[in-house]
Amino acid sequence: MSSDDRRFLFCTYEHCHDGLDFKSGCWRKWCRSRAKFYSLHGSHRHKCGAPSRGSTYSYILFPDAEAEGGFRFVSKSTAEGIAVRQELGWGRTDLVWVPAGTQLVPSVPASKAAGKRQREAEEEQYSQPPLKKQAVDAAIDNLCSAGCVLLNAVDGAAAIQTLEQLQGMQNAALRNTELSICYCSRCRASLAVVAFQELPDSDVPVQPEELFCSQCCNDSMTMVRLATTEQLQDWLTVLHSKPSCKQPRVVQVIWPTVIHSVKPSLQVDLQDLLRGISHASLQAGFGESDIRDHVHDDQAHSKPVATALELVQKRGLYFRFNFQINPSSPSHTCAALLQVKGLRPGNEVCEEAHNLLDPMRTSLLLLGKAKLGTGFHVDRTQAEYIAFSVATKPQGKAKTSKASSQQPSMLARWWFVHPYMTALFDQFVTNDLGRPEGIAGFKPNVEHFDAMYAFGDRHMVDGRSSVLAILQGPGDIVQVPPGWIYAVTNLEFCCKLAWDYINTSHLSTYMVVRRDVASKFFVGENTADDYMAVAPILNAAIIRACRQLQ
Repeated sequence: MSSDDRRFLFCTYEHCHDGLDFKSGCWRKWCRSRAKFYSLHGSHRHKCGAPSRGSTYSYILFPDAEAEGGFRFVSKSTAEGIAVRQELGWGRTDLVWVPAGTQLVPSVPASKAAGKRQREAEEEQYSQPPLKKQAVDAAIDNLCSAGCVLLNAVDGAAAIQTLEQLQGMQNAALRNTELSICYCSRCRASLAVVAFQELPDSDVPVQPEELFCSQCCNDSMTMVRLATTEQLQDWLTVLHSKPSCKQPRVVQVIWPTVIHSVKPSLQVDLQDLLRGISHASLQAGFGESDIRDHVHDDQAHSKPVATALELVQKRGLYFRFNFQINPSSPSHTCAALLQVKGLRPGNEVCEEAHNLLDPMRTSLLLLGKAKLGTGFHVDRTQAEYIAFSVATKPQGKAKTSKASSQQPSMLARWWFVHPYMTALFDQFVTNDLGRPEGIAGFKPNVEHFDAMYAFGDRHMVDGRSSVLAILQGPGDIVQVPPGWIYAVTNLEFCCKLAWDYINTSHLSTYMVVRRDVASKFFVGENTADDYMAVAPILNAAIIRACRQLQ
């Protein structure tokens, strides 16, 4: 395509081209979709702001002098529409193109019904299934498989039987408002639709601390309904569309990766960073089990920043807290960290997670000197970690040393174990490394390295070692996929910013991680709540899918 044949792309959500100046390619008035304006030579946001999360129309606009209104609509799923999209190289299907300089009179089809009939007629001319239908089918397959795990049903037919049983029960969430979002008493997995309890008494309201998930229950427990009648009907509608779906057998594996040198020059000013964090977030960090015994309540309440500095710098403790900004205390360091996080995928909360996730709780800051870190654990979804060195003030003769201003080459060592080998690795840690507690919280030391490498070489997956060691330098992002257990040890004094996020296309994988890893090996009092609310988000996604089917 030559530079003279320049093409502009516009959003067509609810006929937003009514508000476009096609001749100049500028926005004349407010665009209802809040989408983006693209050209072949760059990308620009228009004045409306952020992209839309709304649904989009599935047609492409062509200028046609002979057509009514000066242009015609072509379905994106027809051969002609597919060819144009492939030619332009754009994956977005809610965009249309108009050659520069073309003068058009904006108009809409005579009626929505007429436009729908026209698009359906065009789609029937071709044997290839519509791309949108394929995407919807794949999404529903994923949701039904995840639903089977949640209900502990071998397939869709068994899941339907469970849902029909629940329809005959009273909704426990209506009797106890605390059950709107609650967690399994053993593995702390989030609960939705169904839970289990010991010896229920119909006269006593269900209590959150008495509930278990379908992986942690036993035969003596009975089901508890945690869904409304409408929600159960939505689940039945979706599962009836895929009665042959089955529980996924294993985690769909994505290997850990490192993105090098995203912002390597940034050094964290510890005092400026802590000054920009909300006091509530710091005080919540003081309540962690390995920190609370070193903190005086009065000092933590009156001087949280000074307390945090003392814990990290003087006492050498590993301090974790939520990355929640203090709006009354601007911080250049916090602003820089927010900028880095804002450029990464998964930064925005998915639509199904609205009102279920606290965005501030999904981001974490971890501060610690060399040899500190976290033992083996698993994320219930997926996460990214970026590390930065901490700026230290040189003292004595070090003030004149050039080396004091240089950043260390490596900040942290990561150990990953393949999801398929979690059970074998747990036995290896228990028997060969002499740790009766197993993998939960296990922190590898230098004397363990050779044995861990040997374990990985003995148990290969796809021709690769099942145990990975990754070194993280300044500005490097480590991507943690679902299902991998991992441990981290600092090699230098550093700050790591971590954020968990949910990709709804991976919901079945998240549920398998919960079934095969989290609920089997990471349980007990020190297990963190599933703050990513995987089960409630699955419930919301199935309700949304039911609307699409209708």
